[in-house]
Amino acid sequence: MFGNLLYSWDNLQHSWNDWVINYDNNKQQRFLKKLDIGIDNASDMVIALVILLVSVSGSFWLLGWYRERPLKPAAYEIYFRRFLRKMTRIGFDKQKSEDYRHFLYRIDQSGIEQNELIAKIISLYILIKYGRRDSSDRETSELKDLVKSLQV
Repeated sequence: MFGNLLYSWDNLQHSWNDWVINYDNNKQQRFLKKLDIGIDNASDMVIALVILLVSVSGSFWLLGWYRERPLKPAAYEIYFRRFLRKMTRIGFDKQKSEDYRHFLYRIDQSGIEQNELIAKIISLYILIKYGRRDSSDRETSELKDLVKSLQV
């Protein structure tokens, strides 16, 4: 058993010396011809390595971009953004740090005519976004209809 182990170790050293230490241009050319991939000289090898490097790097970049792209917003978010744009047109710009209820209070204090409709839109949005249950298509459709019916 010990003899087989020594024989295997010697074989490994011989293979290392043959393929790594004594690897010259002729062995490289024979190896490349055996691969039969169209690389015949060092300049072809450099071009192939550059193409491989660009391909692999591009693949990783595309994968990273795909995974980090922003998700499509939910339908109720799109409808509420429409509502906020309508409110901005009439002078009620919601600040980023402003709570929805404070925004509604500010609108209520102005004496705008469609106050109840605006309160319904904001309340339904809060229910859909922050409610403990999943919102239904019916509620999202209702939000869409309410925003559409708001005339400003």
